[in-house]
Amino acid sequence: MSVAVSKGAEALESLSQSDDSRCIENPALNGPSTTPSYQQLPEHRAAHSPRVDDTTCSHNPEPSVSSVFSSPFSNLQLADQHEAKAVERASPQGDSPTSPDALKPHVRSELPHPSPYQQLKRHSREIRILCLLPGLYKDPIRGYLRTANLDDNPHYEALSYVWGDPLICKTSFIDKQPIDVTINLFLALRRIRHRRRGRHIWVDAICINQSDDIEKTHQVNLMRHIYPNTAHAILWLCEFSHNYSFGSDNVLPQETFESAFDLIEIMAEGGHFYPTDPSKTYRIDNQRVDALSDIMNLSWWHRIWTVQEAVLPGRASIRCGSIQLDFSVFLTALFRTRVHLRQQCCGNLKILNSFWSTAGPLARLKQNAPSPISFIYSLHQFKARLASDPRDKVFALLGLGGTAISANYELPLYKDVILSLVHGLIVESKEIFVLLRTAERNRSPDLPTWAPDLCAELDLTTQGYIGQMGRFAKYRYYNAAAGTLAETGDTGSESLLALQGLVVDEILEIGKCYDDVDQTLEVTAEWRNVMIQAREINYGTYPRGGTYEQAFWRMMATGIEWSPNFKASCEVPRSYGGWFFVTRNGLIGVCHSKVEVGDAVYVLLGGRMPFVLRPSKGHEESIKSPCYEYVGQTYVHGFMDGEVMREGREPQWITLV
Repeated sequence: MSVAVSKGAEALESLSQSDDSRCIENPALNGPSTTPSYQQLPEHRAAHSPRVDDTTCSHNPEPSVSSVFSSPFSNLQLADQHEAKAVERASPQGDSPTSPDALKPHVRSELPHPSPYQQLKRHSREIRILCLLPGLYKDPIRGYLRTANLDDNPHYEALSYVWGDPLICKTSFIDKQPIDVTINLFLALRRIRHRRRGRHIWVDAICINQSDDIEKTHQVNLMRHIYPNTAHAILWLCEFSHNYSFGSDNVLPQETFESAFDLIEIMAEGGHFYPTDPSKTYRIDNQRVDALSDIMNLSWWHRIWTVQEAVLPGRASIRCGSIQLDFSVFLTALFRTRVHLRQQCCGNLKILNSFWSTAGPLARLKQNAPSPISFIYSLHQFKARLASDPRDKVFALLGLGGTAISANYELPLYKDVILSLVHGLIVESKEIFVLLRTAERNRSPDLPTWAPDLCAELDLTTQGYIGQMGRFAKYRYYNAAAGTLAETGDTGSESLLALQGLVVDEILEIGKCYDDVDQTLEVTAEWRNVMIQAREINYGTYPRGGTYEQAFWRMMATGIEWSPNFKASCEVPRSYGGWFFVTRNGLIGVCHSKVEVGDAVYVLLGGRMPFVLRPSKGHEESIKSPCYEYVGQTYVHGFMDGEVMREGREPQWITLV
């Protein structure tokens, strides 16, 4: 390795107060340094020191609340004879620190264990904190649960991890009761516990009674406070493969992490990649790049819950086995490599695409305070992330600014959560930003057309989903509704959405979808022919002023970053992935959802872009206002800056079905 990983694990292990919660602060923030940003934490091996047992502690069988939160666990009993017998009873296959089967998982038992949970006060900010007792590497996991109120600013750390297969478990002991925890949590707790003193950890699977939906609702709604108030968040990626091979999809060799962290250090210090200037010294070898890609493919980066767990804490560290890296170093590396991309001082930066695309959205969120806009953007930005419960596609991101809706696991259906989300956000923000969406494949048939489906299939190619998210971010540059506020009407049904707006025009002709970069010139020519034939014009005057030639190229760039040289640029136009259309009155536009002849273009109050809506039949008897199916947001040249709102017409109510 090019960095000095500590070779004194044995020496560190012998320290009487080993503190493996510490990590070296980010040197890149204050300029390059030879000090490594990550450190090799002590291996908790019995061979390095005598086993800690109940002879080293006093014999108080249960700690008091005051001792738990004011002392380093010196007065806590680690184990007694009853607990030792419980270990034997719970581990018929020989799960002892010295057994060859010590790491062997078991299938979760269907027989219920006595519950260690005392009911929390539901109208307060009470949480449970796991007091993780000290132990050696292979000792059974033991701890106590204690109640704390967030209003009292308790000291605790938080663990972020991926649950893994809920049926493959290991036994831990909480309040002397055996409980099953998933393998990944077991591995994390075994690594992060100290040898000679306790550690106060908030860990969702243990601190929340997972069998109580009312409590889950209460605690998930507190996560927006739990993570910002933690002293330190441990972002547990995985264990080393040489220590634990079961479930090999979430383990990697130690050498992989060391190579990847070496690379991150170089990036954080401003190192160059395949520099075009031969005077630059850093060259990044493929082994390190491959190692970083392997880390970014770990499941922690692709689960929905880990987003706010990484973004909300003030201080966080990435933990892989016994190696720890301050998360700020990771983010510094991301920002500084972006500088190289802008300055074009290095070649072959595409090798970092997986790093940028996975970590970049987290970095952007950490730069901004939680807000409704950040929350809505995140709903779409992280749609590709996985959740065992589809309702968590919303609940897991509420801490990013989703104050208009609360987690509610008593809502049994994903549909109910999505409808409450849209209605709540419009009422709270007076905007309809929540209606924006990326392309969706195989939408749920249970959802109305206006409701985004956060579980729909995505096109994850660079020009597909990622390109659409880039356009999403440009929404704020438009002002089609001239700053008007959205209101929702009473429809008598959660499946209907009543809004006010003004019709702009009706779609007359459509061009083919622009979905192949290699056919950019062909699609551009075809779109121009559609425009010319539909209006029987040839470079005439556009209805909103200027020429059709100017309007067309503005539309290709969706009105942003356009210049007279745009036609000659090599960049992919922002209209990529869209359907071109011409309206009856000669307006041109592009929509990133599939349009049809006869669709209407509307500007809706509270919206910054126009929307394409499709007339809907079959609702005339029960609904008085015109009914439409939602198609998608659109760019219409000449109607992106409040023009239709200045015409003096009175907005009308419409109903989306």
